[in-house]
Amino acid sequence: MFLYLLNFNMSNYREFPAESQSNLKQILVHPLLYKNRDNKSTKSLNMGSLVDCLLLTPEDFDSTYFINDKENPSDTVKSIWDEIYISYKTVPVLDFDIEILNICKKMKYRAKQSDIVKLKYIHSFSHYFHFLKNSEGKIIVSNKDYQKACELTNKLNEDPIINKLLFNLPKHKTNVFQEEIYWDKDGINLKSLLDVITIDKKNKIIQPWDLKTTGFSVSSFKNSLWKFRYDFQASFYSEALRFKYPDYVILPFRFIVVSTAFNDRPRIFECSGRILDVGENGDENYKGWKEALELLKFYSKNEIWNDTKEHIEGGDIVQLM
Repeated sequence: MFLYLLNFNMSNYREFPAESQSNLKQILVHPLLYKNRDNKSTKSLNMGSLVDCLLLTPEDFDSTYFINDKENPSDTVKSIWDEIYISYKTVPVLDFDIEILNICKKMKYRAKQSDIVKLKYIHSFSHYFHFLKNSEGKIIVSNKDYQKACELTNKLNEDPIINKLLFNLPKHKTNVFQEEIYWDKDGINLKSLLDVITIDKKNKIIQPWDLKTTGFSVSSFKNSLWKFRYDFQASFYSEALRFKYPDYVILPFRFIVVSTAFNDRPRIFECSGRILDVGENGDENYKGWKEALELLKFYSKNEIWNDTKEHIEGGDIVQLM
């Protein structure tokens, strides 16, 4: 069984050796998709995560994201500054002019130009060096994407129902953002990261929330629910909460949905008992997270990852019906 970890940052959460709901979804598609997954923390921009940060934990923005609002140089000049930055990290007292000229000579860049002209031109893009220096380890955001994320965040903040239910809380309720839970089920180590949970300590009730952005209209979110198996996520997270808070009642999971493409009103969607049951146990159309755990144990025990359980147990010849 896991001990709960304190002061565990996001990067460590992603790299921690335990199964997340997104990992388990992959094994339902094919064991090779699960086996060949990349557990490393990615640094690519995700609009949903950006809005998450601006709405729920804005104090983390500067340490997580960097806004690139400058003109990028040509690929050649960019590669020159890339090399200079690599050298600078090794030798902080680097003589930039000498290094620039050495790289230009090696690349035969503007060989007929004088050193003074070359240096003046390349130095005109020195902001790219500062960009590399200040953005290292952060997610790069274009000014356009940042403005879009701010627009969506404002829309969510200004919605009276979302503001009332999520932020304008009575004194006996409090929000916990980015709640990390480390737990186990049937001997398998698991982990969950919830956007928000609203804890009512007085009545021992927890309301879980997750923020979703969609490129479609908000009203079509039900289609996205099944397409991306958010039922699976909601049920998995609800079980994690029951594990960590056994004395609390866990209310039906809620999604806050805002559209990146339509100017429609954001809405709150609450999962029914049926949706949560499908996420856990599956039905005739979908497999739940409990079956995903069984598949993981099957493939791990047999050390077979290049074929599905259905085909392995069905024999060498697949009957077409």
